[in-house]
Amino acid sequence: MQELKVRVNYVKGDQVRFLSHLDLTRVMRMALRRANWPVLMTQGFSPKMKVSFYSALPVGTAGYDEYMDVVLNVSDRFLGKASTKSGEGSEVFQFLSLLAHSLSKTLPTGVSIKQVFPVEKDEEPFESRILSSLYHVHMRKVDEICLTTAITEFLKCSSVPYNINRRKSTKTIDLREFISWAQIKPVQNLGPDILCVLMEIKHADGRTARPQWVIDSLSEFGLSADSKEVIVDRVKIRR
Repeated sequence: MQELKVRVNYVKGDQVRFLSHLDLTRVMRMALRRANWPVLMTQGFSPKMKVSFYSALPVGTAGYDEYMDVVLNVSDRFLGKASTKSGEGSEVFQFLSLLAHSLSKTLPTGVSIKQVFPVEKDEEPFESRILSSLYHVHMRKVDEICLTTAITEFLKCSSVPYNINRRKSTKTIDLREFISWAQIKPVQNLGPDILCVLMEIKHADGRTARPQWVIDSLSEFGLSADSKEVIVDRVKIRR
C-alpha cells in the first residue's frame, strides 16, 4: 500500500451558494464515502478522513475554482487496474479519471468536479501559496457613475479602516491592503439595471477580505448600496 495525495478542483455553484463551509465539507466527505474513494483515515479513538479544505467561502458566495486535498491509501495492484494503456504515468492518469467520475456521480446539483490531479505529499501548504482571489460582484439598481467614482476614490486611499463586528467583539482591519484592484466589468445579458464589479483580493498568511466588506466601505465614498443584496462569485484562485 502507498499514500497518494490528490488535489480536487471543484465548483460550488449558484444552486448551493447558501451552503456554509461546514455544510460543504460534510457534503464532500459524504460524497467521498459514497464514491468509495480509498481515503486514508487518521489514527486514534475517533478516526477521520484525511481531507483538507482551503480558503473557505462565506455563506452566499459561489466558487468556481475551489480546492480540497485528499490523501488516499492505494495499492500498486489497484493502481494498475485503472488502465490497460502503456506509457509513463498512464495508470495514475486513468485512476484519477475514474476517481473524478465516481465522485461526480455522488455530488448534489451545484457541486461539480473540474479536475483531480496528484500532488507531492511533502509540498508546502496549499493555503500559504494562495496569492489572491478574483471575484465577480453583481449589483442591482446602482448608479454606474456613483459606483465608478466610489471605486476610484477607494483605490486612491492608502488606508481604509473597516470594522468587522462579531458577537462579542469588533475587529478593525485595513481593508485597502487586501485590494489589488477593482473595476466595473462590461458583461452582456445581465440586464439593464445590473452592474458587475471585478475585483482582486489578496491573501496574506491565511488572511483575506470579503468583497461584501469592500461594498460596505464604498458608502464612505458616496455609494448607497446594501452588501447583503449583492451576488458574489469567486471565479479564480491565483497562486
